Amino acid sequence: MGDDSFNMLKTIYDAKDLPDLYAKMDGKIGEGYVGLGQNVLFADTSGNIGYRLLMTIPERKDKTPFIGSRVLDGTTTKFDWTGKVIHQKDLPKSLNPKKGYAMTANGRQTTDHAINDYGASSNSPGRTLRIDEILKEATESGKKLSLADLGAIQQDVTDVIARRMTPKILNI
Repeated sequence: MGDDSFNMLKTIYDAKDLPDLYAKMDGKIGEGYVGLGQNVLFADTSGNIGYRLLMTIPERKDKTPFIGSRVLDGTTTKFDWTGKVIHQKDLPKSLNPKKGYAMTANGRQTTDHAINDYGASSNSPGRTLRIDEILKEATESGKKLSLADLGAIQQDVTDVIARRMTPKILNI
């Protein structure tokens, strides 16, 4: 196995728009991809926005959900890798989400009812919940965010989990 990072970056650079890029990533370039791994947010000049988990994830014989989030029995071959990696088309992604924005903050990008658990291991939702709260409010009000607004989001220290838990703790 080599490193496909450069080819993937070239594919991103050469794509005419996000639908074109997603079709390419879901095609041959995304099959057996081995390389740079990260959460990627995209935008193009046609107004499309999107998210993709660009990652090399080994395929395992056992398809039990959340297998990558726990210690496995090494005395059996049940959990061994197949020698393949998961195709990019099967990893979390979105294109022009209905909510009108895309964000990650390295938070979980899968739902509780996902077919697989790829991208589910990032499960510290506080920062993601807070940024989503701010972006949702701005989107619903029609506010256009400025560079200063984005800086304020970056520096925001509101703890959504603490805000939710404090009244419950005080009641105890």
